[in-house]
Amino acid sequence: MTYPHNCVDSKVNNPLHKFLTKKELLQTYQVHSLRHHSHCCCPKLGPMFISTQFQKKACMNPVESIAVQESGNNLLSCTSVLTSGCRTKLYYPLYSGWSFPSMPYFFLMPGEACSWALSRFKRDGLSNICVHGVYPEFIKFVGVLFTDNSSFQECTKNDLFSSNKETDFFRGCKFFHLLNMHNSSLSYERIHPTEFSVLADNLFHSRVDYQLSTNSIYRRGVTALSHPITTTYYEVNNQLRVMQDTSPDHIIRLEMMCRQMKDHTFDNVETICNFLSKYSALSRFNRIVVSVGAGVAETELHSEEMCICLDLDKRSFYSSHFALKYLLSKKCNNVIFHRHDMSVGLYTLLHLIRQNTELPLVILFQHPCPTKNLHKLSIASSDCFHALSETLVESVHYVYDVHSNPVKKCWDYDSLFCIITDQCLIPVLASIEFTPQKTISEMGHDQVQYPVCGLVPRVGWAASKNGIEVSFSVFRKV
Repeated sequence: MTYPHNCVDSKVNNPLHKFLTKKELLQTYQVHSLRHHSHCCCPKLGPMFISTQFQKKACMNPVESIAVQESGNNLLSCTSVLTSGCRTKLYYPLYSGWSFPSMPYFFLMPGEACSWALSRFKRDGLSNICVHGVYPEFIKFVGVLFTDNSSFQECTKNDLFSSNKETDFFRGCKFFHLLNMHNSSLSYERIHPTEFSVLADNLFHSRVDYQLSTNSIYRRGVTALSHPITTTYYEVNNQLRVMQDTSPDHIIRLEMMCRQMKDHTFDNVETICNFLSKYSALSRFNRIVVSVGAGVAETELHSEEMCICLDLDKRSFYSSHFALKYLLSKKCNNVIFHRHDMSVGLYTLLHLIRQNTELPLVILFQHPCPTKNLHKLSIASSDCFHALSETLVESVHYVYDVHSNPVKKCWDYDSLFCIITDQCLIPVLASIEFTPQKTISEMGHDQVQYPVCGLVPRVGWAASKNGIEVSFSVFRKV
């Protein structure tokens, strides 16, 4: 058998070549021949992709998605058949999220795998860190697995979803798990950019609320099958290639590359103090911002200030570290994460930090929840006002949301003032003063003028809500 000389699916270029059976390779080259034939006989079909019409003429399964990309500077052609004898082509998401499954779920269609990856990406709060509508390259790829039909089995969906909304969104999708990897071959493919954009924009909200609720992730009236992906192709990606080569089973799991980040936080005060005392670049900053309840730190990661982010949620820390590694275009060396309950020993923490640096400290309470942990907020504020009265910190700042709709549960100045001063001693209150609230971002604005972080992108929930952001500050009386 002589293969076409201009076929790009060669042993050198296509990583599947060394894994596919002779029968599958033969079908692959036959598909290439169809492509050249279709381009010559019917130019309007275009040179890039094999149409469904020719798939059917080739007696192939109509469900199959065969995509061919012309060779270019960094693109290679890759054709593949969904079913070939007793082997099946499955797709899997390259990102499975905070749950760290030992094996990702597998799907029959690339759009299902892409939707699962996007949903995990948003549930981890990562889309709030990205610029609006911009997704990292890896989320636009799906993993590919050729395996025997006896090597996988459909999953039960009892424990897959966290809400009825998520259950409805993935209605009709079949989830599979692998029983073994005997006689399996793996690669990855890029989703056509236009089809990815259509899927992402029409199935998902661009921003997720602070609670990472499913209502803020999935759009109404659509499912994961509403905008199927019909075109995928192999594209050289060195990052994914290295990950696949170094994975023991050659399955790419992006979240596993950051599993150590799940617990990579400064869990004790001594570690933070030791770091600050030896951090040579600390002198280039003018102050240190201690951000209480920082969450995924989307504001702090875009700031030029030195920030110490305090929170209890390990998932938020994981997402922040993942963003540092994969999402941010600039190298970020101005953020320290510390797992800390704000209601326990915050004054002591501030005192120890102050002893180990000459930089002034400022405190930021950013978007405290108006319905939860009010007593903790009161205790933490009291500790900060105590530190402020003793000149350990320079100022304390509160940023929160205001909404014109009375149904929305948001802070107002008076109610927040009552909460944060409830535990404060009278002599301490007498030594400090509160500024009036001021608007720092109007509805529809792209940026926020933070009182301590400067001008930063309006990201996260603040970018999606129909309201404004306001702030006020607390200083020592002169």
